[in-house]
Amino acid sequence: PLPVRRTKAVFLLHSGTFVRPDQRPGSYRLEARDGTTVELELTAPDDSSGTPPTIQDWWSIYPAITGENIRPWPIIDPLGEDSLIGHLHLLRWQPGPAPKAWRKLHIHGPDHPPGSLALLAVTLLLEPRRQSKD
Repeated sequence: PLPVRRTKAVFLLHSGTFVRPDQRPGSYRLEARDGTTVELELTAPDDSSGTPPTIQDWWSIYPAITGENIRPWPIIDPLGEDSLIGHLHLLRWQPGPAPKAWRKLHIHGPDHPPGSLALLAVTLLLEPRRQSKD
């Protein structure tokens, strides 16, 4: 189970392969202990929906994306001279009014081969603990 304190935001360090604007790159779904769920449908750059991108292909030939809730995380070859291999992206997801506790994070990859979704890390930003009135 995930922490009992309310979650302000979920940070996802992720990337994809074969991310194309005309195809669904995948989604994340949070499930609360009471069974309620909230889903984040991932969007590629240049998606026709007009929604800001939430994922990009990791390979360096594709531009890194930066936005209000997303920042690139460069992958540098440790044996090269600052040679950029590609990018992961750190996405801040604010899933709305949070229940008391999240129970699971479901990961749904793209619905087209050979695409893939890679989630490398998840961090929760929790509401501060309440101070006791002593």
